[in-house]
Amino acid sequence: MMKKFTILFVLLFFILHLACTDDVNKTEPPARVLLVPKSVEWDTLETGIDAVFDKANPVVNDIILEWHPNTEKTLAGYSIYRSESIDKNYVSIGKITKNFNIIDTTFTDVSVSLDKRYFYFVKAFDELDQYGDPSDTVTYLVRYSPVLLEPAGPITNRVPVFSWDFHPNFVPDDFVFRLLIRRAGGVYKNFCTQEINMGVEYSPNQSRDLTELTPYSSLAPGTYRWRIDPIGSEPFQGAESDWMDFTVQ
Repeated sequence: MMKKFTILFVLLFFILHLACTDDVNKTEPPARVLLVPKSVEWDTLETGIDAVFDKANPVVNDIILEWHPNTEKTLAGYSIYRSESIDKNYVSIGKITKNFNIIDTTFTDVSVSLDKRYFYFVKAFDELDQYGDPSDTVTYLVRYSPVLLEPAGPITNRVPVFSWDFHPNFVPDDFVFRLLIRRAGGVYKNFCTQEINMGVEYSPNQSRDLTELTPYSSLAPGTYRWRIDPIGSEPFQGAESDWMDFTVQ
């Protein structure tokens, strides 16, 4: 009888020990992903969800997402989910995993269509394939991208005229004019970023000189880069053009 009791006691102790060990070694799923808030359209540093020009598809911008990194040591990556409805039918459209032991915190959706609103959230997952809770949901709608015309290449006019075409199906009330200047080492830095109201020039074909777009009366010799970002009539919609370079001689 005593021997039987001893065996039962040992088995019970072993089971309890394993249970306690499992609790100690258990790894919690990753924390909820925190998205980077979207900056205002005229900010010099663009953050959060936004349209981004795609040279491979100049007609339709891509949509870029950005989030803060999780800090778990067991973090393996992030999964990005998309839907055309805010509250249902989300599917995973991509994963970010380790690359040279670095896990990126941006994702560019290259499979979007014009004038279609998309909704996104992000989940972190660990090395045990455990997923954290979904992030907040963000949304964006891509509109038609402008086509830049001039200035381009070398110019002598220090008060250049900037010309571009908005798409006839998307002539915005406001747009952002971005002008960068090339500094030492070939790095472009912000020179001027202005939000402009269309006013009476509500036309697809735009032509405005430097003084209408910036607070400057002329440009010093140097190499510049410019872009137009039309602003949609609703939050979280818009587009951006490609960059165009010119050099004032």
